[in-house]
Amino acid sequence: MKIDVEWYYINESAVESTIELLGMDPVPALEYYSDNKSAQMRRCPAYLDVLKNTYVVCAPIDYEIEINKEEKWLNVKHPQRMPQELIDPRFDEEGDSPYPLFSLAFGQMVFQARTQDVWIEQVDPFMEWERKNKIRIVGGIFNIHRWVRSVQATFEQQEKNTTVRIKRGDPLFYVRFTSTDPRDIIALKKVVPSKEDIADYQRNVALKDVYPNASLAFLYKLRDKMLGRK
Repeated sequence: MKIDVEWYYINESAVESTIELLGMDPVPALEYYSDNKSAQMRRCPAYLDVLKNTYVVCAPIDYEIEINKEEKWLNVKHPQRMPQELIDPRFDEEGDSPYPLFSLAFGQMVFQARTQDVWIEQVDPFMEWERKNKIRIVGGIFNIHRWVRSVQATFEQQEKNTTVRIKRGDPLFYVRFTSTDPRDIIALKKVVPSKEDIADYQRNVALKDVYPNASLAFLYKLRDKMLGRK
């Protein structure tokens, strides 16, 4: 069965809206990696299943990021003169880890399944074996029918005090979708969010602030109650 998953960008500034216009929407992985159509593996059901319902999220612009964990400073270089505030160092969240965390404070996407349970999983771009940057995505998984929140690129840098170089079109991460039936096909549908959608999203963000360490099961039940679901 085909299941439509709606998605949209959350833009909190004019610069973020401009970046959205650069047009790097999620691309089906089987389409993104279509340069090997004649390979034997393209007829392998196991290979096709691992990329089915998987989408590639790519960088919309070029940029270089220098982070110094010890001195707690950040420097961003980019030809588009992107405001440095659009890179968010997470110095207060690193704990005892020797590796810096940082987020891209733009290109945040919200995915929602209106009618049934669908899970979204954010993972490293595992097809990119020769990745030039020593970074890994801070992933996660949740039910986008029962909980709505943004998916953001947050990375752990695996080498201290080095420069991360990203070009437009570089895969940042994958989003994979699963439902209760492995035969389902998940199709993304870009939408303009309604006022109710934005209010729902903002309410969920506020709930996370009130219950910062709450389990997903607790948050699912809380949202179900607010939406009048049984």
